[in-house]
Amino acid sequence: MARISFSDLDVEEISQWPLLFQLTLVIALVLALQAVGYWFYLQPKLNELNQLKQQEQQSKTSTLIAINKTMSLPRLEAKIEQLTLRYDHLIGQFPQQKELAKVLAAVNRLALSHTLSVTRIDWGDKQQQGLLYKLPLNIELTGSYHDIGAFCAAIAALPRMINFTQVGWQRVNPDSNTIKLTVRAYTYQFKSELTDEL
Repeated sequence: MARISFSDLDVEEISQWPLLFQLTLVIALVLALQAVGYWFYLQPKLNELNQLKQQEQQSKTSTLIAINKTMSLPRLEAKIEQLTLRYDHLIGQFPQQKELAKVLAAVNRLALSHTLSVTRIDWGDKQQQGLLYKLPLNIELTGSYHDIGAFCAAIAALPRMINFTQVGWQRVNPDSNTIKLTVRAYTYQFKSELTDEL
């Protein structure tokens, strides 16, 4: 039997080709069709599928972040409420502009109730410090050591914050138990509170 090669075969007589050549041609055509189908149809679909998977993953991540934020919302609201209470408490310790005269009167009343003689009590010039005004309070008084100590404790118990910073004392005279106390105290005001009142 003579050997037959593909070059000896005529495409128009494909039905008369030996079975092995017909099968080879069919397999080659099927593979070619699959390659063309994969390249032009399946590959774009796979790329689209991969993009959809990435979008799905991004959506899942975004959803998890949103869920975590939502779950932490009550905790954040509790913290905000706590901070608001602390803020309101601090604001309550700073005198408002209309209360400055009352603060002076309260300090004077405390001095008198502790049998101290007040020689000076007045406000100094405001000093700017960031969001606050620093208000100097000048106090000069005389009395016994124990009465001055009780007066200072009473000032610390006031609902308005007053800090003693520069404190000086001396005996009125060397033979006396009476002490002269000179104090430079400070309290604060929020600038926004002053702006609101104007």
